[in-house]
Amino acid sequence: MQGEYREVNSILEIESILRESSADSFIVWQNMGDHRRLYPVETMSYDTEKRQIQLKLKEFKHDFDLMQVAYIKLEYRGTLFKAKILSMDGTYITIEYPYMENVKTIELRAYPRVPINIEDDILITLKIKQLTTLNESEHILKFQAYDISEQGICLLVSGSNRNFVEESFEIFIIQLGPIVLKQPVKIEKRYATDHRFKKFGKSQHSKRMGFKTEALFDPNEYALFLESIKR
Repeated sequence: MQGEYREVNSILEIESILRESSADSFIVWQNMGDHRRLYPVETMSYDTEKRQIQLKLKEFKHDFDLMQVAYIKLEYRGTLFKAKILSMDGTYITIEYPYMENVKTIELRAYPRVPINIEDDILITLKIKQLTTLNESEHILKFQAYDISEQGICLLVSGSNRNFVEESFEIFIIQLGPIVLKQPVKIEKRYATDHRFKKFGKSQHSKRMGFKTEALFDPNEYALFLESIKR
């Protein structure tokens, strides 16, 4: 399988992976001292409201430790994740949805994402258009880049700027870091999720928003931008 491992982008992506996975492709294990206790899975179901996953294990011998996380591997995109065991009932265990940073899956996109170090302050300039009952307004705002590909971008959006994005009817990228685009690139929001992170040693919170571009970035401008963010 080609591609590199990356973290998932949202709860919706976790559920998409679960939906595409057959139960017999799951393997669950715990590390118990120097030993690994490993079990295949017979059936799997998940609850989107409670954000829980229930697994019926084969040949289970009741030796999981509820104080330790469980590790799960799926065949689909080579996905790996770790999560807390919530309960055990016979051959069934219930685990909570894993945190997004605890899920690794293989990137199979034609245009792989390039991660961006948030401490580098790489800013993306957007032109955001809003439409009210009276008139159309236009705002130029800068956002911290989280990752980018030739066909999309992920930005960190603070609470003060969230309404500009959520209430927009058109959004364009007009500048990638220091690279002013000859033609604005229209983007469309695809997902948004809470994101907590540390920057310069301080804990921060924002929305992580993913966008798809209407057209690919100009290859020369894209290459210049990637060159500008190399450390």
